[in-house]
Amino acid sequence: MPANIVEGYYRGTTKQYLNFLGISKASLAEVNYFLILANDLNYIDNEEFEKFENQCNEIGKILNATIKTLRSKDTIK
Repeated sequence: MPANIVEGYYRGTTKQYLNFLGISKASLAEVNYFLILANDLNYIDNEEFEKFENQCNEIGKILNATIKTLRSKDTIK
């Protein structure tokens, strides 16, 4: 996820940055799935699951806010 954000930023255009932010959101969904799976298979307990899920939710909010801000600008190239 973080590598996609950095790569998108350094592509040089807002359009490409937004594309990579979208890829990062998809990667976050994958992470969330693996957390659910790890919890279902008892690799992590409910307390750990909730902690990591909350972190995923916070990261998702940051990604969504960044995407919304960039889309609202007239400078999308």
